[in-house]
Amino acid sequence: MGKGIIVSGFLTPGGRLRVPDTISNQELLLDPMWPKRNGIPIRDAMEYLEYGKNNYWTGDKMVHHTIQIALPIFRIAFPGCQALFAFDNTSNHSCYASVALLASKMNRGPGGSQPLMCDGFIYFKQRPQ
Repeated sequence: MGKGIIVSGFLTPGGRLRVPDTISNQELLLDPMWPKRNGIPIRDAMEYLEYGKNNYWTGDKMVHHTIQIALPIFRIAFPGCQALFAFDNTSNHSCYASVALLASKMNRGPGGSQPLMCDGFIYFKQRPQ
C-alpha cells in the first residue's frame, strides 16, 4: 500500500535509448565520468524507482537522469547528431527555470506585480557554461 514503480526512459525511432552492442563495457569504462551502477557501466537509459515514504520521482531526478545518463548514452549511440528531448509534463515532472514563461504566473490585466519571465530557450542559451 502506498508504493509503486516509476519507469523513466527515452525512446528513439529504433527503440529504447541504449549503448550499441558493438561498444564494450571496457570501452565505456575508459571514460571516468561514464555513469555506473554498482561499478558496472550503465548501457540503457531506463531508470526504475520504487516510490513511497520520502522517495518520489521529482523534476530534479528527471534532470539528473537526462543529463547524467541519457545524454552520454545518446552521444555514443548517435555520434555527430543533436538530440531533441520532449517530456510529458504531468504534475510530478513540473520542472521549470525560475524565470520560465508560464501562463499561470502572468497577470490577466494591467497593473500588479509580475515576476521576471523569459523564453526558456533564451534563458538556457544565455546561461554561463
